[in-house]
Amino acid sequence: MSFFNLDDKAGHHFSFRDFIECGTTWRENSCGIQRIDNRPRQENSWLAIAQLATVVLDPIWNKYGKLSLTYGFCSQNLARLISKKLNACIAPQVDQHASCELNIKGNAICRHLGAACDFFIPGRETQMDEAALWMASNLEFDAMYYYGRDRPLHISWGPAARKMVVLMKTSALDRRRHPSGNGRNTQGISLVRSVIY
Repeated sequence: MSFFNLDDKAGHHFSFRDFIECGTTWRENSCGIQRIDNRPRQENSWLAIAQLATVVLDPIWNKYGKLSLTYGFCSQNLARLISKKLNACIAPQVDQHASCELNIKGNAICRHLGAACDFFIPGRETQMDEAALWMASNLEFDAMYYYGRDRPLHISWGPAARKMVVLMKTSALDRRRHPSGNGRNTQGISLVRSVIY
């Protein structure tokens, strides 16, 4: 069931379509008339995406200009396709890309609820560390995953508004990304300042 139209505004700068028809796997599997149905089934997911857009992304856009979303909402349909990829690195139980969706038992897929996206700032693709520091210092958010100064940032909004910063590093052993440190509020800001990658 669709509670909103894909082209409805989620925030000042984004429509719901920007979050739902987003990412490499969605594009690769949505050619021609066959499209992945990646729309949220829960009204709270639509509302959480709108909160992410207005509370978190609109202020980032106002500071830096246009943002380029690389990964947004992830339905169970999309998650199945992503999990088939080599070195798939998704964690639906914690990463908030599943928003407020429910599993077949009626339980929240992600215990943090809310919504998440990953993005670049065009023209600053190698300076995402500066954006991460500004965000950690100036924004309300739930979680930010920092992968490196030349990698997209993951940002989420959720009911706990934890302001959790998680540093992610790629393991030389399995080529998967793993948390290498985390902190909240001022400790999170210090973590971003200490980053050398």
